[in-house]
Amino acid sequence: MISNKYPTLNLIPRETDAVRHHLFKDYDSNSKSFYSEGTLKFDVISNKLAEINGGESGMNEMEVMVNKYSSNKMCNYEAGDQLVIYPVNSQCIVEALLDNLDVDRHAIISVDGQPEAYPFPSGIIVHETLSHCADLGALVSPNFARMILQRKDIDYKAEIAHPRRTLIDLLLQHQRKLSLEDLLFQIAPMKPRYYSIASSSFKHPTKIRLLYRKIKYVTSLGLLREGVCTSYLSYKGHLGNQDARKAHLAAYINRNPEFRLPKEGHVPILMIAVGCGVSPIRALLEERVALIESGRRLGSARLFLGFRTPDDEVFQAPVEEAIKVGALDDVSVTFASGDEDKRLVTDVLLEEGEYIWNHFESGGVAFLCGGARSFGAAVEDVLLKIFQLRGSLDYSDSEQYLRRLRNEKKIMDELA
Repeated sequence: MISNKYPTLNLIPRETDAVRHHLFKDYDSNSKSFYSEGTLKFDVISNKLAEINGGESGMNEMEVMVNKYSSNKMCNYEAGDQLVIYPVNSQCIVEALLDNLDVDRHAIISVDGQPEAYPFPSGIIVHETLSHCADLGALVSPNFARMILQRKDIDYKAEIAHPRRTLIDLLLQHQRKLSLEDLLFQIAPMKPRYYSIASSSFKHPTKIRLLYRKIKYVTSLGLLREGVCTSYLSYKGHLGNQDARKAHLAAYINRNPEFRLPKEGHVPILMIAVGCGVSPIRALLEERVALIESGRRLGSARLFLGFRTPDDEVFQAPVEEAIKVGALDDVSVTFASGDEDKRLVTDVLLEEGEYIWNHFESGGVAFLCGGARSFGAAVEDVLLKIFQLRGSLDYSDSEQYLRRLRNEKKIMDELA
């Protein structure tokens, strides 16, 4: 097909049908790189359920290390940093889309003669462009949807956004065909995903641990959806540390200097986390354990954790180790559902209001970590109530007190 709107791309036949698993090399150095500067190849050395009874909705733990052929063998990260991962689209979706296009899937999108507005790297093949560079799991834009449906009067919210209809849905359900140009000039680019690091370089200078939960749900139209990156991570297998063959990730470390343990070790800390928000908390605890083992004296530390169910509770061993060596004084764990007492972590915070008020009044800091910004808002609401009840402040003064704590970096958060 030929696009009536976008300039024709210059394609060059390729002698081989090999498709690469990453975009680190082998294409023209004059072309812009798809990866950000500092992106490295990481080897996957472990990938497993974080809790044995977690099931398909449970959390998974992955361990990676810099590839041995990398020029930089050290991860060079700190507790609080993030690993930013470039995912790859599901190959069954890529193949279905390629079947829809009237184009050689192994043809190279040439560096020479491409329009300046072309949004992706040149010098790679069509298959690799769709696998790595285009977000095939994203919703199509309103204009793109109108072009595919061939009508202008669409109700975007009702027809596209709410039922979460993607490009391949629209093409197959309405039996439409696309040109390569119409697709690539309008599809959303693949964005890397941020994952909080769940380890400390004090103990693991060459390795990084991650925690993720595979996103999986059914749309209002009855279609199964999987998160692009969490699905990609879940299929990254490993054959043991001694095997030469390892799966790889393209990723870089994002510095997060606003989320750090206090330089003054005597400062008391409060940690509040739910779900996958336990990742950066684990890193902080691991670092505190390492500091104590090195002879440092640290201030008090309390931890409030919230999980969906008891089967969802992860990292029990690191928490127990932290308590044993004195890196953690106490932990409160709540479950939102299940057979045990159902409570939210915010319920416990309200009960511990006097302790929390005294904690901030004595110069303590707090770390707030969770997988949803609504959790952060819920904790802030509880803190405002505590400031009013325990500090005898009115609502306006409570808000001002909370802003001051944030401005002075006494409250640090890591919210998805």
